Amino acid sequence: MKLNRLIVLVLVWAGLAAPAGAQGGSNTIHRIWEELLQANVKAGQIDYRAMQRDSARLDNYLVLLRVINISAMSREQKLAFWINAYNACAVKAVLQRHPLKNPADLAAAFRQKVWMAGGRTNSLDDMQVNVLREEFKDPRVHFAITGGTLGGADLWEHAYGWKDVDKELEAAAARFLQTPRHVKTGTSPDGKKSILMVNDVMKRFGVDFTDSGRRPLAEFLATYVDKKTVDFIRSSGKSLEIQYLNYDWTPNEKKVPPAPPP
Repeated sequence: MKLNRLIVLVLVWAGLAAPAGAQGGSNTIHRIWEELLQANVKAGQIDYRAMQRDSARLDNYLVLLRVINISAMSREQKLAFWINAYNACAVKAVLQRHPLKNPADLAAAFRQKVWMAGGRTNSLDDMQVNVLREEFKDPRVHFAITGGTLGGADLWEHAYGWKDVDKELEAAAARFLQTPRHVKTGTSPDGKKSILMVNDVMKRFGVDFTDSGRRPLAEFLATYVDKKTVDFIRSSGKSLEIQYLNYDWTPNEKKVPPAPPP
């Protein structure tokens, strides 16, 4: 406990943990994470080797997440806090197993209750379901959090900030649902049905996108997909069938070119 208080005092002195009500306070909290993302993420792909070299700074950020008091934060500040916390913990989970030999190892890691943030200890699955889903009830959060895998959302090159979190969630939803690996179109073998294949998250958390079944999933999708896909949905009518893509646990990793021959 004394150590935690000392850490907080040092962070406040360094300007990394300004009070939540202060101008830019919540954004300042995530300064380390912002710098790590800018240095190690490009076009949604994570340079895990470079991030590993920066692991001490990532660990410092995770310590800050553990000891910071979020009780006085606004809803927007808490939302940005938990999105950033989830993403940082997910990247750390991948780093701990990098290079990933068995995707099942990463899936199991998301169920381990070892991540402490905002005064709580959660698994990554708990953080997604019990915190981000249940407390904020905004389906767009699914497009903002990443498992560091191809099946999840791309990681932004910036931390989420509380002042623009609503706009950032709108952009995250559009980017996710306009990414070809998450949304595909086709026809059934007999040509009678139009097939819209979407990311598995739409199945696992379907009630979030359909207002608990009160509106069709296609209606939600049409808000964010590209124009070509909107036209496909509307022209398909009752022949539209939605199918779900298998989750891809492959790390969303920056490809390192092979070394030149000697």
